Amino acid sequence: MLFHHYEFFIFLAAFATVFAITKGSVRLGWTTLASLFFYAWWYPPYALLIVMFVLMAWAGIRIVRRWPRTLPAIIIAVLLPLAGFKYTHFLLSVLDGLIGTEWTLPPWTLPLGVSFVTFTIVSLILDSRRDKTEPPPSLLAISVYVTFFPHLIAGPILRGHQMFPQLPGMRINCAAVMSALYLFTAGVVKKVVIADPLAVYVDSAYLRVDMLGAGEAMLAVLAFMVQIYCDFSAYSDMAIALAMLFGVNFPENFRSPYLATSLTELWRRWHITLTLWLRDYVFVPLFRRFRGSVPRLAIFLTMVVSGIWHGAAWHFVLWGAAHGAALVVEHWTGFSRLTQKGRLWLRLSGVLYTCTFFALTATMFRAPTMGVAGDMVLAFFGANGWGVAPAGWPMLCGLCVTALALHGLDTRDRITSMANVIPAWIGAPICMVVTVTCSLVASSQPASFYYFDF
Repeated sequence: MLFHHYEFFIFLAAFATVFAITKGSVRLGWTTLASLFFYAWWYPPYALLIVMFVLMAWAGIRIVRRWPRTLPAIIIAVLLPLAGFKYTHFLLSVLDGLIGTEWTLPPWTLPLGVSFVTFTIVSLILDSRRDKTEPPPSLLAISVYVTFFPHLIAGPILRGHQMFPQLPGMRINCAAVMSALYLFTAGVVKKVVIADPLAVYVDSAYLRVDMLGAGEAMLAVLAFMVQIYCDFSAYSDMAIALAMLFGVNFPENFRSPYLATSLTELWRRWHITLTLWLRDYVFVPLFRRFRGSVPRLAIFLTMVVSGIWHGAAWHFVLWGAAHGAALVVEHWTGFSRLTQKGRLWLRLSGVLYTCTFFALTATMFRAPTMGVAGDMVLAFFGANGWGVAPAGWPMLCGLCVTALALHGLDTRDRITSMANVIPAWIGAPICMVVTVTCSLVASSQPASFYYFDF
């Protein structure tokens, strides 16, 4: 069930109707049941996995508080489903290569949102262990925290201190309707009008990467850079908007990352909730471990972990390592401070470097194998000649240029501020027409969100 498809609007209307006439624990229980139904729409048996995660979080908090030494075992238990579903095949392939075995397992489908849910629960258990002044949250509160449908599939990654204080005040937030409508519409437009058309060209380019000329490869690299941003930030915008309707404030997940003057700054603007999670639960412990010897190793290892989180394949590991190495160099040279505070030409040079590095390394993120990623980079630099202009290139370039030209305006606060400028009687009908039109287009050629695969 995708946010911009008609069946979701039917679900949303039914959910909001019952939500509005319930109160207290009944309202939280309804939110949990509806969210599980939302998840089960994709594949019902995996809804049991989400229920198991809820029970593990509830029990884990209480066990760790009573017996703190059990923390490593509890965290491992929480990580086991993710490891089993996402990394088993990869680990067996590595083992086969090392000792010559031939382990084979039938392929299985990765449960939607398993990575996001796992990180959400890990942070909850770790934070609960640190703060023992408050009583542990109830099973019902944890159920909503884990399953609340706007963030369930692809984030933002929530933290207990952000979510639990808001649960008693969940309500139909009439004051936020217009702000939410603008933000939701912006997300729908980014997804349907920009990301999905670009995805068609990117997919075709990666299927014939050995035949691409430099112009085609450059357009494919640029298009994917714009596609992945518009696709993922679109989901985040829609998730934040939906939560606003029910009195919940989600953290911002993107803040015009392609205006960053360094990779260090980019990672403070891109998938912000993941960056903060990695900082608090990976970087800080590693830094404490290595600060007396090689403190910058913590930066590198944190990005390697980020690469492994994104995918169970060597090209994801290399992607994380490449970004980790670049961040180490920037930290060592002071590059990020220099470009951020330098003159205009220096800041523009920093933006160009950051976007180029991000786009080229994103070939490892998009390609099915490292070999395909290497072929795309070689084609980008002219290994196959200049080639011919791809069909529809003016429209593709136009979409990329439009998205990048408006990039500085594409933040939650700027979009929602339109509710204070444009009268509702003008803005509401326009947003509704745009959303319905995009929904009809999307329903005729359905495409899931890119990060559903993670």
